[in-house]
Amino acid sequence: AAAYPFISVRAKANTVRKRVVRGLPEVAALVAAEMSAGVSPDQAVQRAAVLPGPLTSLLSEVLAYSRSAGRPLFGRKPVRGALVEVFSQTDLPELLSFAAQLDLVAEKGVAGAMLMNEVARTLGREYRSRLDSEVEKLNGRLMLATAVFFFIPFVLVILGSFMAPVMAIFG
Repeated sequence: AAAYPFISVRAKANTVRKRVVRGLPEVAALVAAEMSAGVSPDQAVQRAAVLPGPLTSLLSEVLAYSRSAGRPLFGRKPVRGALVEVFSQTDLPELLSFAAQLDLVAEKGVAGAMLMNEVARTLGREYRSRLDSEVEKLNGRLMLATAVFFFIPFVLVILGSFMAPVMAIFG
């Protein structure tokens, strides 16, 4: 009973982490589309922060931190960007990688839109491959559930129907 609050919080945190990683391809595609339309990377991230979800909440937090601390959103050579700084505190390697890629895209200028399109495609492919591996793992999980809830009760019913007359003879 004492461990339940910790387990509950951890389960909710893991759910949010999964939702953040799941939202990366969508946010990357939106930033890529905005940059392809000629919008600066800063404005593209600001527009992406309007979407609902935990990742965009993190982006809003990054934007607020950037404004309050007076730090640039993306890194310039001597100064680390606010995006990388905040995302590095999350302990999610996917987020840190995304922030580093956005920093690189912001550095490229005009060629950044093409690079961001590639980043969005790559994130989409990685997400699909993760989904495929989860689908493969699902088969094993379903096998266990099938055994526990269908096979074992079925065997017990059959054995019980055979054992009842035998027990009646001795009883």
